[in-house]
Formats: sequence, C-alpha cells, structure tokens
Amino acid sequence: MPERMTERRAPGRRHVSRNAELLDVQLLDVVAQIEALLRNSREIQYEALRVRGVPADGTRAQRVAAAAKIPKIIAQMERDQRALAKVLRGLRKCADQLHKSVRTPVTFTQPR
Repeated sequence: MPERMTERRAPGRRHVSRNAELLDVQLLDVVAQIEALLRNSREIQYEALRVRGVPADGTRAQRVAAAAKIPKIIAQMERDQRALAKVLRGLRKCADQLHKSVRTPVTFTQPR
C-alpha cells in the first residue's frame, strides 16, 4: 500500500477560515455605511428638487423647509463618513490578519 502524505498546518494557518469570516462581517458593515451615505445623497437630491419647486405645487414654506433640511442631512453624512472610516480601519486589520494567516507555510509529513 502506498504511503500517504498528510498536511500539517502551522499554528496560524488553521485560522484562515475564521479570518475570512471576520473579513466578510467587516465588509458587510462597510457596505451598510456606504448605503447610508447613498440614502442621504438621494434625500439631498429630493430636497433640492423641492427647493427648486418640483413638484410645481410646493409652497414657499415647503421650499424653505427643504433648504433648511439639507445642511442637517449633510451633517449626518459627515457622521456616517467618520463611522465608515472607523469600519474601514477594522476591515484593514481583518485583511492584514487574513493575509498573515494565509502566508503561514504548510508543511507535509509522512504518517507514522
């Protein structure tokens, strides 16, 4: 019967799957933050249309209210941007850890 080679993983190597899972979770957080920024962008566009009088039946008071809302939305976007930067730092750490765990060499040994 031919001898089989077995793979013995170095200590850091066994965490590759776990590190990839953590990266996935962090990436979902990044996507959620980006989606929040996009939602706010669309809301600003909507309010800008109201300021311009679209739809045409909007009152002056509604246009003033829409214009007042835009800086508040931008302030929220600034907070979201800071949160995104924080999540991206976490994503970078996960990516570095995954890279480190993948670089760990695999050794092959003869079974005994």
